[in-house]
Amino acid sequence: MLDVWDADWEFRTFSEQICFFGHTHQAIAYRESDNRVGVIESYTFEIVPGARYMINPGSVGQPRDYDPRAAFVLMEDGMVRILRVMYDVKKAAAKILEAGLPPILAERLYQGL
Repeated sequence: MLDVWDADWEFRTFSEQICFFGHTHQAIAYRESDNRVGVIESYTFEIVPGARYMINPGSVGQPRDYDPRAAFVLMEDGMVRILRVMYDVKKAAAKILEAGLPPILAERLYQGL
């Protein structure tokens, strides 16, 4: 799911208030309220009663949002935070090459592509 149109469609497939998803390697969140869907522009936001959410925590390795840091979500007390932390990209890239995987998988770690 890469845009608000995809999110609008996906909101129709579940009834829960919050859905976590992945696979795109991009940290992003969408809110549906009053039958309108939009991207949440902040990495920190409150869960509002009556609204529904789709949240992608991003990626730890192989990000696709031009940020090589590891991304994850912390949700507590009605607040959601998408957070980033540094990790040893050089070591991770070396392990990819040692495993015989395509070099592009190691190279992209440095730029978050």
